[in-house]
This record gives sequence, structure tokens and C-alpha cells, in this order.
Amino acid sequence: MKKCHGIFVECKGLIEKDTNQAPIPRNMPFSSGAIRWASGILDRFVPKFGKFQELSESLYKSEEYLEVVKLYEAIKEKIEKYQNEKKSEFYQFVNEKCVDKLDLKLLKYNEEDKKSELAVKSLQVNFNPNLVRLLKEVK
Repeated sequence: MKKCHGIFVECKGLIEKDTNQAPIPRNMPFSSGAIRWASGILDRFVPKFGKFQELSESLYKSEEYLEVVKLYEAIKEKIEKYQNEKKSEFYQFVNEKCVDKLDLKLLKYNEEDKKSELAVKSLQVNFNPNLVRLLKEVK
């Protein structure tokens, strides 16, 4: 029981330390990478606690068990809160920066060509960097 408690305390410390700098792979976008990181922790964490609960009914009455359950619930709540924060940050980013950009035309005439005396006009891709970030997140 003490070993399990120590593992949970260590896990809680890692989560509190790393949530601001989640280890996201380079090829993953920030928001979805952070959410995936948190989901991965939950995927490893929740089934192990389920196995721990199946050990013995005599453990349910001990103080150590109740402390481990409280720690588990605190860790799980912190991870779920982190996921919800990242989702709301992403939704806010989309609403603030990208919704109006989606209505813009994809191609536009190059502004420099309008000023020149040449009759040839070139087209330019009208992609905002915020829209590119959005597309990376949703693919």
C-alpha cells in the first residue's frame, strides 16, 4: 500500500510540474498534442487503479487506502481539468482568430502587381498563419 501511495504522489508531482510544458512530439500540433498527452496518462492510470481496487475488500477500511483513493481522484480531476482547459483554449482561438478568415477568398491578386505598370497580374495564396495552425490541429 505504501508503494502504491508513493507512486501516486510521484505521479501527482510530475503532472503538476509538466502540465505547463507537456512533452509533445514535434510532429503534433500544440493543442491536440497536449490533449493526447493527458489522455495517454489517463489511459495508463485508470486501468491500474481498477486492478488495485480488486485486490481485497479488507483494504477498503484502512486509512492508507482512503488516502490513495483521494490521491487518485485528485490526479484524475487535475488531468481532466487540464484537458478541458486545452480544449477551451483551442475553441477560443478558433472563435477569435479563424472563423472570419474562413470566409476569405483562397486566391487574391498580388498587391505589388497592382502598383506596377505591367499588365500581368499574379495570384497569391491568401492563407493566414492562424488558419494554417487551425488546419494542422484538425487534420
